[in-house]
Amino acid sequence: MPDQSHGHPDGGRAGQTALIEMIDVDKEFANGTVAVRDMSLVINKGEFVSFLGPSGCGKSTALKMISGLLSVSNGSITVNGHLAGQSPDASDIGYVFQEANLLPWATVFENVYLPLKLRGLSRKEASARVEEALAMVGLAKFAKSYPRQLSGGMRMRVSIARAMVTKPKLLLMDEPFAALDEMTRAKLNDDVLQLWESQGLTVIFVTHSVFDPSICPAASSSWPPVRAASSTISRSGTAIRATPPTA
Repeated sequence: MPDQSHGHPDGGRAGQTALIEMIDVDKEFANGTVAVRDMSLVINKGEFVSFLGPSGCGKSTALKMISGLLSVSNGSITVNGHLAGQSPDASDIGYVFQEANLLPWATVFENVYLPLKLRGLSRKEASARVEEALAMVGLAKFAKSYPRQLSGGMRMRVSIARAMVTKPKLLLMDEPFAALDEMTRAKLNDDVLQLWESQGLTVIFVTHSVFDPSICPAASSSWPPVRAASSTISRSGTAIRATPPTA
């Protein structure tokens, strides 16, 4: 699909600040599988970009390379001016996986507190930030609950709160709602879009569903019009971007 945005040849727009730059990126695994080939993409601060494509086209692999969880085979990725995975502040990136991956023996509060605990913050120091993150996702009243007491959608909200508690600049979401029912997925999509606008985030959202509202925020019934564009990024895969609406 041809690039429908204007300005930067890789999809960025003149005058905007690039947060992520991918240049001629390849990823080949030890068994010879080529997951990503010649992927070049610029993502600007404040954009919402969806990686859309069928299973196996390299969407999740690209996301993991951006986060630094996987190394590139060729090419380069920079995030906020640093090579991927080498940022001096790991809290710049929040990651929401396909599964909620909550600690079953820990309360909702303790699960969200975990990233701050690993950074050396005491429970008292972190309390306000945990409560704020839970309030963002509508779970302020469930801080003392355990994962087994929550629905699937609520567990994913906890996962999002855990990613947001470090106040990241970049939020990576790897098909986080794929296992949820359609109504719950639609509601969580709207919630993510609201977080994107209210928190000034840059979001990359991986999905294989062409009906997913997060492919283009303008598809959300509760979202005002935005400018969106798409550009091909890898075999059978597409990146679709949107910028926040302006008054």
